[in-house]
Amino acid sequence: MSRQDPFPLVRDEVQTLFQSCQNELDSRTAPQGRTLSTLDEVDMLLNDLDAAVNASKSDTSRYGLTSQDIVERERFVTMMREASKGMRLKLMSDMRPSSSSAASRGSSSTIARPFDTSKSKDAQEIQLQELAQQEIIREQDEHLETVIGTVGNLKHVALNMGTELTDQARLLDEMDDHVEFTQGRLRTAMSKVNKILRSDSETRSTIIIIILTVIVLILLLTLIL
Repeated sequence: MSRQDPFPLVRDEVQTLFQSCQNELDSRTAPQGRTLSTLDEVDMLLNDLDAAVNASKSDTSRYGLTSQDIVERERFVTMMREASKGMRLKLMSDMRPSSSSAASRGSSSTIARPFDTSKSKDAQEIQLQELAQQEIIREQDEHLETVIGTVGNLKHVALNMGTELTDQARLLDEMDDHVEFTQGRLRTAMSKVNKILRSDSETRSTIIIIILTVIVLILLLTLIL
């Protein structure tokens, strides 16, 4: 590998900056805004490394790289991105109040150990993998908390719906009672009307008979006289 290869220098700078961020995060003495700015710088350097790795793929002979070297560099960039993302999320969660003690415990467990740049390359990769795994666990905890919150909201909605259905059932029962009472009164009124109609019909028949009887009597008297 040629000495003009800039990747090792930038890689060392990334590790140094990340170590600085980790120390500030653990000590909680530095302003969080400064730590975020350093992480921004780390992300920019990682973008440069990513571009350099992509360029090396098309010209591996430039720095005497092998395919294994390129794979290791890609792995380093990926793991550092995950570690940077985890640290950034930890900082952002510290800036706002924790929604629950469980969330606080889950956040504090992420990036629990400093990133030691004095370790060997293999040890650094192992630690980066651990940081990435911790970040995945933290995200899963957050998703679980979101699901629990959603289930709680659904339970509240279901209870409200149950109360509403109970009220609606009570109102329907009251309406049934009113309908039955109204139907009873209507039947009574119709019975009275029918009785009156029958009574009027009988009265009219009696009057007609009397009138006809009087007329017959008058005719008979006229014939006799």
